[in-house]
Amino acid sequence: MPYVWDLSLKIMQFAKPELDSSNEIIRTIIFCGVNYLVGVVTGIPFSLYFNFVIQEKYGFNRLTGLQFVKDLLLGGVVSAVIGLPAIVGLWYVIEWGGEFLWLYFWLFFVALTFFLQLIYPTVIAPLFNKFTPLEDGKLK
Repeated sequence: MPYVWDLSLKIMQFAKPELDSSNEIIRTIIFCGVNYLVGVVTGIPFSLYFNFVIQEKYGFNRLTGLQFVKDLLLGGVVSAVIGLPAIVGLWYVIEWGGEFLWLYFWLFFVALTFFLQLIYPTVIAPLFNKFTPLEDGKLK
């Protein structure tokens, strides 16, 4: 992790040489982005194996290669749209928290969790799945 923190400073200064280590919020965003990318790249082989070998073996796979790539890219966009404001908000909570930092952390994550639970079924899930209403019958 210290290597990634140092790397985030180098990336920040490469993109904008006048920035220095005092720009912690930008450095934190780059740090989280690098960690996210490393996690995604190292997870791709396992996802491919799970989706195209294991699920295919048991007849559960309905995913094509193009859909896999689309979901991967769309997941990155959704993570950025949700993650960047969350990182910035968390950074400000840390700066402002003081003695009751633990309480403000808890409140921040409770609010974030409720917000995500509110938007997931109507905004996020339809991006990745197709939903159709149940037909009239025994289950409905």
